Parts: sequence; structure tokens; C-alpha cells
Amino acid sequence: MQLHLLRMQFQQHVTPADRKRQFKEYETLAAFVLGDNAGKAETIMRQHVRRTRLAIERLPDKAFAEDS
Repeated sequence: MQLHLLRMQFQQHVTPADRKRQFKEYETLAAFVLGDNAGKAETIMRQHVRRTRLAIERLPDKAFAEDS
């Protein structure tokens, strides 16, 4: 539940290019999972989580305001 709340809070700060990159990551991840390649799936997921964390760190202060 907390992940979904974070996603909603920061969604307005995601650019179309960011969104396109996210969906490409999801597509690649799904291909590795469906292709039974757990090692590559894990690598992609770790990169995705790292990129997401860095993106959140770069958000403007207004993204964390109570009235956002």
C-alpha cells in the first residue's frame, strides 16, 4: 500500500520520457521472467529500484509538501 501512495505522490513529477523508460524496464523485466532467466530479471529489477530511488532523491521539495 505504501508503494502505491508514493507512486501517486510523485506521478505528477514523472516526465513522458521517464515514463517511457519505466515501461521499457518493465517490458525487459517481464521478458526475462517469462524466459526463465532469474539472474537477468534480478539485475534489471535492482537497476530499476536504484534508478527509482535516485529519481525520488532528485525531486523538488514541493513534491514532499503536505498539500501536494
